[in-house]
Amino acid sequence: MGRMSELPQQSEITKQRLLKDYPSKTKSFLNFLHKTEAGVALSLRRKELINVA
Repeated sequence: MGRMSELPQQSEITKQRLLKDYPSKTKSFLNFLHKTEAGVALSLRRKELINVA
């Protein structure tokens, strides 16, 4: 890994590799991730508990 500025690019490369190698599992995970970030899948209280753990 290099500089912090390279992290978004590295993340995108990793995401694309996972989508190619494991499309179904990666899409399911990304769907869950988007829902949690939007506040749909987990309540604020559960997010706080996860952050503490």
